[in-house]
Amino acid sequence: MKNTMICFLCLILSSASFAQWDTVNIPNINYFNSSYFINDDLGFLLLEGAKVERTDDAGMTWDSIGTSYIYTWLNSAHFINENVGYIGGGAAFTFPPSSVGDLILKTTDGGLSFDSIYGTYASGDITAIDFADEDHGIFMSSYISFKTDDGGLTLDTLFDFTNTLSYGKDVAYPSLNSAYVGGFQSNTGPNINDLYIYKSINQGEDWNLIVIDTGRSNNTHMDFIDDDTGFLIVQGGRFYKTIDGGVSWTKQVIDTRLTFSEISFVNANLGFLVAYQNDTSYLYSTMDGGDSWQYEQIDTAFSVTSLSITDNYIYVGGFNKLYKRSIDSFTVGISSRLSDYQFELFPNPSSSVLNITSSYKGQSSYCIRDYLGRTILKNNLASGTSAIDISSIEAGVYTISISSKNIFTGSSKFIVK
Repeated sequence: MKNTMICFLCLILSSASFAQWDTVNIPNINYFNSSYFINDDLGFLLLEGAKVERTDDAGMTWDSIGTSYIYTWLNSAHFINENVGYIGGGAAFTFPPSSVGDLILKTTDGGLSFDSIYGTYASGDITAIDFADEDHGIFMSSYISFKTDDGGLTLDTLFDFTNTLSYGKDVAYPSLNSAYVGGFQSNTGPNINDLYIYKSINQGEDWNLIVIDTGRSNNTHMDFIDDDTGFLIVQGGRFYKTIDGGVSWTKQVIDTRLTFSEISFVNANLGFLVAYQNDTSYLYSTMDGGDSWQYEQIDTAFSVTSLSITDNYIYVGGFNKLYKRSIDSFTVGISSRLSDYQFELFPNPSSSVLNITSSYKGQSSYCIRDYLGRTILKNNLASGTSAIDISSIEAGVYTISISSKNIFTGSSKFIVK
């Protein structure tokens, strides 16, 4: 009996195939930087000029929340609960801008008002925020980053990563026992050609270097669902996973053309990432912990720029559109995810031939890569069943990615034995 792996990809979809994505009403604005929802009702849109739009009725109505700052921008948000939350960004402290610095805003009333707890021109802008509990949090900045042990009343400078980590940094703080930081590497410091992050097991007092792989790590983004299980994405379509707190990592090159901008997992199996390609950002989902990825077409004219997950919904935003979809719709079973494009790999593992059965009638192609991202085989993919001769490929784990009209649409791992 053959061992079969089935993946479903969305390419050219009928209205039914992305009907599970519902439009969320938003105010009449031209563009928002990011969207962030705390629960099914309470959410925020972050706009230029430190402006915030707030809803507490699932987007039916929105209120503008003003701040006292001008010439500012907001990048990220993190809420501890429905009342306490933080928003980070940057500010130009003179106009025309001659210096740029951090801006951290805090609310204790569910976003009805925000007060500044930090602002300086010396440390870039806040790119990511995460808290282990109500008191302990980390604010990552383009240059100097900060931690708090008292809910933002005081901020202490984090270990100085300036010589090793620069722009595009991210943070994951799953508990008081584990904190992880990473980002774009600067041109100085140790292991310049390696991908690495730092880990702390004592609330950011001390940090240990974890070398993950060789190769530059531009635009590092990460998510940890607990102390041990984490996911990391970097430029060039590289995806990494650890289940032992960063001691070891598995690597998958999903597609070398991709530049990732965000990743978030609901649990060890269900996760989402945003990838940028050909001037458009796309959303992809996985139901098997990252072994395979599926393209989620939401709107043919929609480019994803933000991702937010609550207990019941995933929210995706872009420019002046916002959509949501039930988490349950991803977890009720594979049969609920049928689309106009379906492909099946078999047998898996295989030592001679890998068959791809496809129901898609349009033009598509495949590319097989090894764990280093090197292209092993690539060719056009016919509708129906195509047989790929893999007898010359060395034993190991490989990734096959599928594209339509030069746009990556999905991937899956397979084993050559």
